[in-house]
Amino acid sequence: PAAMASGSNPREGLLQPSTLRNLSDKVYEKRKAAALEVEQLTRDLVSQGDKVRLQALVDLLVDDFALAQMANHRKGGLIGLA
Repeated sequence: PAAMASGSNPREGLLQPSTLRNLSDKVYEKRKAAALEVEQLTRDLVSQGDKVRLQALVDLLVDDFALAQMANHRKGGLIGLA
């Protein structure tokens, strides 16, 4: 919340556009590869103790993918959260 008050968006630049695109791809292998990238980012954020960006990543996956209307977006969000 404090980071958002300063005008910066912690979601910006978290994931590469290609990773975001692959999370919603119809091909399972592409979603799986993107989820592995999310896993690596999560490990990096945890090791850095960056709770703000970690929460932003979870929020992004939930809001933009897991709760999406399109099935492949939902599947990508769920595998990314797993």
